[in-house]
Amino acid sequence: MTDMSQVSPANEYVVSFRNEFADLEAYYDYYLQTPDGKRFSRLIFFWMQGFALFLSIIFGGAVWLISGRQTADAVFTSALVLLSSEFILWWRSRLRRTFYAKQALKKNAQRLDERQKRFFLMPRECRISHQGLELRSEISTYSWAWEAIDQIVCSDEYIFLKIGSFSYVIPKRSFSGNISFQAFCQALEIFYKERADRTALSFSVRKPSQIGRRRLILGRILLIVVFLGLCFAVGAFLNAVFEQPAAILPGSDMISSTLDGYLRAMQRREIDEALTYFFAPNAQQREMLEEQLKGVNYAAYSDYERLEIDSWSLEYYPDSRSATIRATLYYQSGSTGMLLADLETQAGAWKIKRISLFPSPQQVERYLERTR
Repeated sequence: MTDMSQVSPANEYVVSFRNEFADLEAYYDYYLQTPDGKRFSRLIFFWMQGFALFLSIIFGGAVWLISGRQTADAVFTSALVLLSSEFILWWRSRLRRTFYAKQALKKNAQRLDERQKRFFLMPRECRISHQGLELRSEISTYSWAWEAIDQIVCSDEYIFLKIGSFSYVIPKRSFSGNISFQAFCQALEIFYKERADRTALSFSVRKPSQIGRRRLILGRILLIVVFLGLCFAVGAFLNAVFEQPAAILPGSDMISSTLDGYLRAMQRREIDEALTYFFAPNAQQREMLEEQLKGVNYAAYSDYERLEIDSWSLEYYPDSRSATIRATLYYQSGSTGMLLADLETQAGAWKIKRISLFPSPQQVERYLERTR
């Protein structure tokens, strides 16, 4: 450590310093309160929000496709993923707006190579006078007139110099005590003001104020409300386009007849008849149907009474049509279930390509009671 000394009569002030990686923490706090740092912080903040929105859209879209284009399920999933993401972001940052920007800066510092690390840790000497500011190291010497220096900031523990695209950090520990540190800061301010017609800034690390936290919370709540509104608007559009009422489904009677015929054949345990309702039946489908008639799986067919198509989507091809159907199953016991199916036309008739049945827990319980 080299003490600051005053050289007379030129009123020149000199201090030797050497940075440590711990000084980067203070520099990040300084940088994130500058205009450039605030822009960077906002960029990171909106990037995190955009990533949360992207995840919610991806999960919502996946559920929309898997569930047979059920908009309500997709919107609920998107909202749940968004709220969960926001909770994680809030919990990690403890409502500190600059938290993720600071983390990004730290990751950049971890990517410094050995040459860059040696350059940062290199001993330096700062010399100031009426003529300007000079920084020396073992490999270089730089001099600037006061007019060329963009900003000088003195905090309780550091001096920050911003010169063009470069920034320098002079720690207080490089001085013999608080008096010499304050004297150097005062000399900086006097030289800077009289030569560059500017004022050196005081600086302190500020904790988030209650008003700042409230604005952050309200901003995120507003973002969530806007996103949910967009989800419901998109959901209403998709509902109008893809999930039209079964009453206007072309060939709905034929589709219902195909599905009903398959269910009644399975109810009678007629596998050969059930296979006739499939598109290109094969041995693998036979094995699948045999499994459906074993044990508790048969609860989906036992006591089956009727079905009603709730929603559908239709696609046209040059030689055929395909439909994705969601229907409600009604059983004689009064319980209900759900059916999801993909169908395609073959020689003018609707045939099943994929089908899944989801009986209600009550239906399964009643079936188990009867079979005990």
